[in-house]
This record gives sequence, C-alpha cells and structure tokens, in this order.
Amino acid sequence: MAVWQYDLHLIPRERLVAFLQGGNARLDETAFDSVEWWRGGVPRDLRRGFTEVFREGPSIEGQLLTWGTDDGNRVDVLLGEDGLARECFVRVDVRQLSASPVWQILELAREWDCLVVTERLDVLEPAAATIAEDLAQSRASRYVRDPHGYLTQLREPSTE
Repeated sequence: MAVWQYDLHLIPRERLVAFLQGGNARLDETAFDSVEWWRGGVPRDLRRGFTEVFREGPSIEGQLLTWGTDDGNRVDVLLGEDGLARECFVRVDVRQLSASPVWQILELAREWDCLVVTERLDVLEPAAATIAEDLAQSRASRYVRDPHGYLTQLREPSTE
C-alpha cells in the first residue's frame, strides 16, 4: 500500500454483526485477521460488479483477483485454498480522488449487504457522507494535503 492510498475492507454485514455480538463499533487487528469474512457468502456477481468500476488487473490463479492498478485505485479479492473469496479490500488513490468509483464501490457494498471496515478498524455503513468524512481524516489525506509536513511528523517523537 502506498501512503496516498486509503484502504477499506468490505465485510458481509451478517458475519460482522455476528462476530461483534455486543454491537461494538471497533475491532482489533488480531480479531480482524482471524476471521475469513467472506467464507460461504460471496456475491454471485462479484467479478461483474468490480469489472464495471475498474479494469480487471493481473491475478494469481487460485490466490488473488485484482481490479485497477497497484499505485492507484484498486480492488483485491484474496482467495482461500478452495478458490473462494476470503477477503475483499479496496484502495482509493487520494492523490487523484474521483468520487464516482468510490460511490460505485459503496453501491456494490450496499447491494451485497456489506459494512465497511476502515484502515483504523472502524466499522462504518457504506454511506457516501460517512466514508467521505473518514477519508478526509485518513493518513492518506493528511499526506496528500501536506507531504512534507506528514513525513516530518513521522520522524518526530510523539509527545503523547
């Protein structure tokens, strides 16, 4: 992932809600990585849906399907040993931000009844305003607004 890319994971609502059990709006990294979110629930039109948004990219037979480009807007679907989807994530190029592909992906998320998990592991509805607000506060947006300031801040010790 490039510093100018904003990551989103699309997760089937039913699986995520069942996992959270208490209605918590946050996950930790260990818990998130431990679940095969798409097991048994891949939309039949997944390939068609993403192909309508981005050009199909290079794939690794039986392991990975991609759409878009490595350093730009991109969708990756990781496959399990059985060839079925296990993870679906979207990378948005904040340098050349275009609302249309982001909204199209959010429309697919709504159509497939998915929630969005952000790079900070916040659980969000796939609503344009909610995602726009989160994207505006993201690490990628901070970098694009002020690359020098962002990189300088990374080098400085935290005062917290």
